[in-house]
Amino acid sequence: MGKLGRTTSYMLSDITSSGEGDVDAFVEITPDSLLHNIQSDILDLEIAR
Repeated sequence: MGKLGRTTSYMLSDITSSGEGDVDAFVEITPDSLLHNIQSDILDLEIAR
């Protein structure tokens, strides 16, 4: 993995263990268009209706 990979791994483990890196990256989508319907299906892992 090398020094760069090891450093990155340590940094990521520090962020996740301390809770500082918690980010709410997913937002509930109101399915009011075809694109929003597709995004909602992908987010919720649903089969097309």
